Amino acid sequence: MPDLLSLPLAEFGAQLRGILGMLFGVGALIFFHELGHFLAAKWAGVRVEVFSLGFGSRMVGFRRGDTDYRISWLPLGGYVRMLGQADDDPNQPKTDLECDFRNQPPYKRFVILIAGVVMNLVLAAFGFIVAFGLGIEFTAPEIGQISPGYPASRADVKSGDIVLAVDGEEVLGWQDLTHLVAISSGELELTLQRGSETVTTRVNPMRGKGDSFAQIGVQPLNVLIGFSDDSPLPAAGAQAATPESSDRIVSVGPVGSEAPPAHLSDAQIAQRIEELSGPAVVTVERTRYDAAGRPASSELIPFEVTIPSKPEYGIGLQLSNDPYVRSLTEDGAAGKAGVQVGDRLISLGGHPLEFDTLRDIVAEVGATQAGAPTQLVVERVQDGTPTRVDVELAIALQNEAQLESALEGVDDPDEQLEIRRAVGRYLLGLTYQADTVAEASTLLVPDDAEPVTLQPGDRLTRLWVAGGMWWSQEREFQSSRYLRNILRARGEEPLLIGWIPKGGDKGDEQTAVVSARPIDGQTYGDLGYATGYRRVTIQRGPLAAVGLGIHQTAVQTQRIALMLRSFVTGSVSPKELGGPIQIVNVAYKVARQDGMARLFHLLAILSVNLAVINVLPIPVLDGGHILFLILEKLKGKPVSGEVLSAAQWIGLVLILGLMALVFFNDIRRIVAQ
Repeated sequence: MPDLLSLPLAEFGAQLRGILGMLFGVGALIFFHELGHFLAAKWAGVRVEVFSLGFGSRMVGFRRGDTDYRISWLPLGGYVRMLGQADDDPNQPKTDLECDFRNQPPYKRFVILIAGVVMNLVLAAFGFIVAFGLGIEFTAPEIGQISPGYPASRADVKSGDIVLAVDGEEVLGWQDLTHLVAISSGELELTLQRGSETVTTRVNPMRGKGDSFAQIGVQPLNVLIGFSDDSPLPAAGAQAATPESSDRIVSVGPVGSEAPPAHLSDAQIAQRIEELSGPAVVTVERTRYDAAGRPASSELIPFEVTIPSKPEYGIGLQLSNDPYVRSLTEDGAAGKAGVQVGDRLISLGGHPLEFDTLRDIVAEVGATQAGAPTQLVVERVQDGTPTRVDVELAIALQNEAQLESALEGVDDPDEQLEIRRAVGRYLLGLTYQADTVAEASTLLVPDDAEPVTLQPGDRLTRLWVAGGMWWSQEREFQSSRYLRNILRARGEEPLLIGWIPKGGDKGDEQTAVVSARPIDGQTYGDLGYATGYRRVTIQRGPLAAVGLGIHQTAVQTQRIALMLRSFVTGSVSPKELGGPIQIVNVAYKVARQDGMARLFHLLAILSVNLAVINVLPIPVLDGGHILFLILEKLKGKPVSGEVLSAAQWIGLVLILGLMALVFFNDIRRIVAQ
């Protein structure tokens, strides 16, 4: 929890809004679910003994009539305890009181049990109605990059298309597309808007190795979303994306030179801008959209600008560009071949290796060798002496399914090689970094600090970018290019860096505060723009919002049910499941950073999730109780206490196992972040 008292006023307000919004959202989910059970019990004449938000012992509360209204210490849900509801002891004797839950006819008990789920669906519909009434932003479902080898690359899908529907189901934003693809069980029909035309095509989603869910291989369109204060682009006529239009840079070149090829990749554009300074021509593709958010027109517009030159910064380090092995993947090709942590990678298949080129060389050798063994040369220090070690390994193909799909029907060997280069993801089974000092380096430290000199062979380990009373935002050191990008963003602001002297281990790590300085004669071009995804606002009038809200409740219920099926069938990885920590974290961030519409939309989705999960036929959940009630109706008598007790234990084990999984996933996400 943040220390609110030490924050500036604006930040204090944002943090407080996040905390209150999170408490409101999560509390509303639990309260309304239990309120459904409570109101249904009162309608049926059943005595309610406890109405609790949270589990465990009582924290605070009050008693009114027969009911103890309380907040309990363990905030993982809530419960309503009725007279005669014997979840913990199915064999306890039944009373003769009319207000005993067990003395109610089956239809009344069914209403009581299902009321929590119904209330969650009502809450979800209300949340969707409010969200669409206020107006909520989504990432536009506009196709950008199409990954080679994935289903979209083999279908009639083009960059710039807007996805209108999937199998007839309206797509409001990009999240709808990814969700519908993830839970699909077969071929899908995409309805696309392409210029003034509506196009339909069919794709068969696939889940490749390493994918958490089925995909078709598309990314949202990257467009200009903002500019720095010194960017020349706005004055030249470039615009940040709005619901009405979007610009994206497609080429950059010097004024008067032969026009560069249109539609360069983002990496190529960034490289050209860095290398240029002074007058240049920047060509953007401007797309205009109609009131429904569909492309109305598109044109290429050249702008003449002067690209500002900015200084490169340094901290006195002289780093090698040689890649060193820092970890090995279990059962990876490199580990099996005998490669060790600390080895310096020298060559692969006869190609010299450097940090900046290693990834491309692995891809090239992997594509040309097609699974055949190749030679990897490393340098290993043995007894203080660098020694050349030759090993033979077969580079692993990570995405076999995608590559097989892309190669289907291609017989020409040259075409096959080009496809293997474009589509294949090849891995050595190791991580590498260029983190070793090449020459004695005297660091640039604050004026009042002792001089610090690093020696050849010392290894950079970490850096921290946020100072103050203590340093935070720790980052693992990777390479001189990684450090360069951080220094470009920070200028002369100090950093804390960590290193291990040559021959040492983690326990020998040392740190020093360094101050960056401009490097004489070294500059780079910077146009000062940011790219991202275009946003669209979905807003409806009062009656239309009610209709769309109810429709979205039904749609989300179906999608969550299909998602659960996908977890069972394995088409979606269990790693995607989130638990209470994730829910609280997301609710806090949404309440802190976004408007009320986004918070109500999240609340609605979570409420549908809670409804669907609770209706599952698992003992200890509402659905499990309903299942036993149905069995009682079919048999003409209640299920025996022994069967109920055994089922409750099985259900408890299942729920505890699921909770352990989602808590693990939540913690894994936090650690990864």
